[in-house]
Amino acid sequence: MATSPSSWPAGKNARLTVQVTTASGVVPAGTVRIVAVRSTTEIVRTVRLDSRGKAVLDLGPLAKGTYKITGRTPVRRP
Repeated sequence: MATSPSSWPAGKNARLTVQVTTASGVVPAGTVRIVAVRSTTEIVRTVRLDSRGKAVLDLGPLAKGTYKITGRTPVRRP
């Protein structure tokens, strides 16, 4: 998963573009759960991927600091 941009001004709405890829090269479909964590603050959003495996995510205004952003797609079992 890659996100852009990598930084934005504190207090401004944070809008990320998320790109999900797979090791096999198959374009992922469905939803992805994004978690942004800073200290004791956790923001969780679920977004739908488009046909290219991309999604736009609005996190709203964030306080100054460094956030760890992770993503997880649902596990599909055969």
